[in-house]
Amino acid sequence: MIVGSLFSSIGQSENSFYAGGILWSAVFLALVEPFSEWLVNKLEGWGIKGEKKTVECSRTAADIEKEEETMKLHRLSAEWRLGVKYENGIDVHKNYVAACAWYSISAFNGDEKGEWGRDRTARKMTPEQIAEAQELFKELLKQIEENKKKAK
Repeated sequence: MIVGSLFSSIGQSENSFYAGGILWSAVFLALVEPFSEWLVNKLEGWGIKGEKKTVECSRTAADIEKEEETMKLHRLSAEWRLGVKYENGIDVHKNYVAACAWYSISAFNGDEKGEWGRDRTARKMTPEQIAEAQELFKELLKQIEENKKKAK
């Protein structure tokens, strides 16, 4: 985890390198675990034995529920932030159709900011663009559902 945190914080914004931090954490663990098993075997071969202990998880059901709610809020917020990026042309070309579609996904998932962003963006659009945004929303929603099924 230390390596992952280190790599995720070097010159990157908090969101842009998060996946990289997770990847480096996994690589670090993949390297350390076999080494620690080898070391334990070596020490036991030299007559040095340690006591194995089972550690109980201290997380309660309420802790897990709170973590899941936090993750849900971050997911909704990420969709809303995509709408903001497309509406304002931040790191992407300004695209009201895409902004409106992402705000709609956010609103569909219960984020009130998504409804507000969708309505604000729609006031800047032509009826044809609004229809196009509705079609894109349907396509994105379909793709998200397919991805969820694949993940299971």
